[in-house]
Amino acid sequence: MLYLLDANVLIAASRYYPLDLLPKYWEWLLSYAENNAIKVPLEIYEEIEDKKTDLLSGWIKQTDVKKVLQLREEAEPDNLKMVRATYGENLSEVELETIGADLFLISYAVGNPNRVIVTNEISRSRRIRANRTIPDICRDLKIEWMPDITLYRELKISF
Repeated sequence: MLYLLDANVLIAASRYYPLDLLPKYWEWLLSYAENNAIKVPLEIYEEIEDKKTDLLSGWIKQTDVKKVLQLREEAEPDNLKMVRATYGENLSEVELETIGADLFLISYAVGNPNRVIVTNEISRSRRIRANRTIPDICRDLKIEWMPDITLYRELKISF
């Protein structure tokens, strides 16, 4: 199984498991990344890298971290189209900006039952178009997803 992390998983982890106070969490994360069980798609990676002032963005920019954590694939155009259509038809540029890298994150799991999206977003089934959440898009596309706490239980995290 390959777990694809949303940016909010790493951002939340940096708050609850600060890099300077709980390095064991980050070592655990990298050990699973080295074994190709956890990855972060390029587009999500870039969202985190763009934050220039926190420890997380500094850590994620390190060459050795990037080498093992970043998913080394390009998004399939047909998968991107499918995900985009699930958000809605004729999306505006503003809507596409709102969706952002989520479009890519989800596209890496389309049609692959061995991939799971890990996000801290929650279902908001009444939302429409660009305001839809990752869990709702995943449900429509029959993609497995889970919150970070479920990932930690599945992989039996411990320090």
